[in-house]
Amino acid sequence: MNEAFSDPAILGDFETNEDYMPFVHSLMESETAETISGNLNVSVLGGNTANTEFEFLTGNTMAFLPQGSVAYQQYVHGELPTIVSHLRDYGYKTIAMHPYNSTGWERNTVYPDFGFEESFFIRDFNNPEKIRKYVSDLACYEKIIEEFHNKPENTPLFVFNVTMQNHSSYTEDFDNFTPDITVNNTNSKALNNYLSLMKISDEAIKKLICYFSEQDEDTIIVFFGDHQPTNSVISPFRESSFLVSSIFTSVIFASTTCVVSCTCFSSNALASSFAANAVAAAFAFSSASLLPCAKISTSVSSKPAA
Repeated sequence: MNEAFSDPAILGDFETNEDYMPFVHSLMESETAETISGNLNVSVLGGNTANTEFEFLTGNTMAFLPQGSVAYQQYVHGELPTIVSHLRDYGYKTIAMHPYNSTGWERNTVYPDFGFEESFFIRDFNNPEKIRKYVSDLACYEKIIEEFHNKPENTPLFVFNVTMQNHSSYTEDFDNFTPDITVNNTNSKALNNYLSLMKISDEAIKKLICYFSEQDEDTIIVFFGDHQPTNSVISPFRESSFLVSSIFTSVIFASTTCVVSCTCFSSNALASSFAANAVAAAFAFSSASLLPCAKISTSVSSKPAA
């Protein structure tokens, strides 16, 4: 699941100096047997990532909880049946990964209740690459690959990864981040910076998908955003689409402006069924391994195993 990943083009027309997510756009525009994509609705806008996690992992909705609720903090008081516990019972090794503080949204207590056997937070990343002040998507994916190779032989792996690279705000200057996307007819620093971050995420997910496409073990990657950025970021071109911007994200999977895409390198029935019905987080499913990404999809097709 990719922090704040979305395609603002779903909210209105605008022009940029170059495509800010060429790889994701190519996946969404193609009709290959290995990839499905579409738009994802999520319950939050501009923040409260934990609620998108909650809905994706448990299958429950925030719709029946009081407005402003954060399920992780107020309604998770013990073990719950989740996609995580389900896969664990099928023999998967289950890992949660988030390159930030473990206590954020009380993930350090919620993740074990959901069935994760291991959780990796910022302290578990050894000198990772950072963009602005957050661990990069690429560093997250390198950690996923590391755990993929460290897993016991013949053991399927489920990894749920929640990135941090694209977290707000988008108006500060950093020595390690040079924006290269500009939107025509606006001088919005926030929008240009945000789209430049989307481009970096696009490059990183391409590398991850290419890596697993070359592995022998059957793998499914589901990539989606947790929410759109705040309305202030896309206000330069957003006209009357407030309701849309509040619920769409990219999936490759999420609700707020998002596009979801699911790439399958597996004929595993359980994996295919999961991808077809879950379409909402970012993850890689290796032979049984799942890895959070950001884009939404509603059906899945898989390539026969060799």
